[in-house]
Amino acid sequence: MPRTKTVEMSETNWVQCDQCDRFEMYENTGIKGKFDSAAIAKKKFICRLCNMDLDMKEIKEENANLKCRLTAAEGLLAVKNKSYSDMLRVEIEKDRAELKSELVGLVQSTAAAGSEESQSKVVEKLVAKAVAIRSDEDFEVERRKKNIIVYRVEESSSAEPETRKAADTSFFKDLFEGPLALGQVQDSMTSIIRLGRRAENNSVRPMLIKLRSEEVKSKFMAALKRLKGAEDRFKRISVAHDLTVNQRAAVKEAVTKAKQDTDTKPQSGNWVYRVTNHQRNPRVTRIQR
Repeated sequence: MPRTKTVEMSETNWVQCDQCDRFEMYENTGIKGKFDSAAIAKKKFICRLCNMDLDMKEIKEENANLKCRLTAAEGLLAVKNKSYSDMLRVEIEKDRAELKSELVGLVQSTAAAGSEESQSKVVEKLVAKAVAIRSDEDFEVERRKKNIIVYRVEESSSAEPETRKAADTSFFKDLFEGPLALGQVQDSMTSIIRLGRRAENNSVRPMLIKLRSEEVKSKFMAALKRLKGAEDRFKRISVAHDLTVNQRAAVKEAVTKAKQDTDTKPQSGNWVYRVTNHQRNPRVTRIQR
């Protein structure tokens, strides 16, 4: 609690700061009413210098927050200036370079480590690195698992972003509440984003759709079969999971194997091979024609 003192010669009353223990004249404290030592003892008092320190701390925190938001905005702007294929290509090349560098470093470190103990430390570092990479991948998989990528949805030719966004929202409203019969779109979706930069030839950009839950996504994917008898604008769309680079590579490998199995395995004339479980562990499944 703040303590008080009175300088009798000048009849000046002082109140002590709870934070720094400095004294400040009562008239400058902002405390209302006449000076009452007993009443002031029950109140918390922070002097002007300490309040300035608190204000500066808040300003620094807000400044740091603004810098983070600015960096994020710059990142989004950079993404908008790249096509989807360009972003994918850069991401793959980056992963390749990092992997190559890690493998070279591992070989060099293992060769330089003379004792078993030194070699064991090299292996421990590699394991720690692998765990970190796996954690990053798991985070990305978790972040994307409610999303879908939708292709061949006609894009508005308007120069106004808000007009184009309104057209996309209207399309999905009609899709959800119409042929898919999934109820109101606002109950199912959180955002709609066109991927890549608008092209001069008016090519249609794919769309990233963020759904509210995995349950909504499952219902959406199951309802796609209803589009067979829908309008052409709905029937021509195609839908894919939002996969990481590693997931896409695994699916591509599985698709190649499925095609080979269909063409080469005995009795393949009666069977086709399809890739299932795209998101978690892609595998080839045999299905009768």
